[in-house]
Amino acid sequence: MRIFALVCLVAVSAGAQEDEDRAEAERQLETGARLLDQGQPDKARVRYEMAQRLLPDDPRPLLGLARADALRKDCSKALEEIDLYLAREKQPDAKALTVLSQCPRAKKPPPPAQPEPPATPKSAPPAEQPEAKKPRTKLFTVGIEAGLSVPVTSDTLHVDFLGSLELGVLVAPKVGLSVVLMFESLVSRAELTPGSTKLSTLFTENFLAGLEERHLVWKRLLLFGTLAGGFAVDSLHGVVGAGIIHADVGVGWEIGPGEIRLRPLDFSFIFDTSSFGASWRATAGYALHF
Repeated sequence: MRIFALVCLVAVSAGAQEDEDRAEAERQLETGARLLDQGQPDKARVRYEMAQRLLPDDPRPLLGLARADALRKDCSKALEEIDLYLAREKQPDAKALTVLSQCPRAKKPPPPAQPEPPATPKSAPPAEQPEAKKPRTKLFTVGIEAGLSVPVTSDTLHVDFLGSLELGVLVAPKVGLSVVLMFESLVSRAELTPGSTKLSTLFTENFLAGLEERHLVWKRLLLFGTLAGGFAVDSLHGVVGAGIIHADVGVGWEIGPGEIRLRPLDFSFIFDTSSFGASWRATAGYALHF
């Protein structure tokens, strides 16, 4: 019976002591809050430490300590205390935000950059091929041809043997236009005495200047045409007071540095104040370009 009474007495005493401790802790919390409002964080901190000893499980002293340390600029302690407070208090007081605004958390440095994996060696780009040199435009032409010339306006249609030398200078590469000089030599068998059937040999030289245009039409095949004018000299009369007009159309096939030429349509017209003559020629030869 005595033991039961003793236990009851101890329990009553413990409950009374707990009530006193709680009441004292409340007074310390109030005093600490008042001191903080008065701008005395050091004194307020002492009050909150006392309240924490009296109520170790209560999170409110931690908030007070954090507020006091934030005012004291001891942010490392203030952040530790506010973290403990937030871990215990399910409904944090708005004053916790004041602590965080006074002591913002330092931003974590970015993680160190991971070293980049070694680049896979790329195969070297193919070496640039040197540009093929464009063939140099050939500006000069030397052509030698031989063929037949048949007068088409003469009563006696004799045949003249024709040799021709042509010198040309290219003046318009895009259109293939050249300035040409032509030297024609004709060897004729003709009747020099009227009514005689005896034929004599007559040498005639034609000197002409004009234009020639040539175009490549397929692979090595080309077409060309010439228009020229000049005068004649023969072995009987010397310089002949007559004009000559030369016109031709031909084909060529490129071989080597030049081309083989064939002029199937080659006409010459000779005229003076009292007469007119014409001949048709067919020539073939080779023209060298350089």
